[in-house]
Amino acid sequence: AFCQFLFSVVLVLAVGSMLHPLEVPSLSDIGNAGLILALVSIFMVLPAMYMLFWASQILSPGRVGLLMMSEALVAVATASIFLPEETMSAVQWVGACMIIGSGCLEVLGKKPNAAYS
Repeated sequence: AFCQFLFSVVLVLAVGSMLHPLEVPSLSDIGNAGLILALVSIFMVLPAMYMLFWASQILSPGRVGLLMMSEALVAVATASIFLPEETMSAVQWVGACMIIGSGCLEVLGKKPNAAYS
């Protein structure tokens, strides 16, 4: 994963510097951005990751997969709300309904017998 992220950063910097001249930010700008990034990571990303890893140990793999698909659904719906040029096609709406429907079936469906679990 580290190599993938490193390659992505290098590639984006190379392509970005060809399209726009690269301006080096000042150290105070880097420090301010780093502080904001650290605060967001500590108070938003780390608790969310902790809850995800904790829940994936307790829940069944199928339910965790549905929860992860729901995350993508929320991201697409949020993008279509906040960005007017991003609209969902009919196929995407059908997929979203299938994700919501499978989540409802998983939660509200028939529970397996405890003797067979």
